[in-house]
Amino acid sequence: MAQTRTVQAGEPLRELAERLRTPLYEPGGALAALSEAEQSTLQQQAQELAEVFQRSSSNVEGRNGYLSLRNHQLAGSIDPESVPV
Repeated sequence: MAQTRTVQAGEPLRELAERLRTPLYEPGGALAALSEAEQSTLQQQAQELAEVFQRSSSNVEGRNGYLSLRNHQLAGSIDPESVPV
């Protein structure tokens, strides 16, 4: 089973993300030229994409974990001489 983190354990990463994101919207930042509505739309789209990525990658991680576990269970039970070459 994959390890999960508590909400509090993710706080340092959220703080880092905020420190990196804030200068983008300040005067002279890459996104400062956008209107507030455009900035809001961009942030909403980024959030939606992050959620899609998180859901899709968790399925892959679950599948990989299952395959890994299955592979490890079978690793010692196969007689190498019985495998066709």
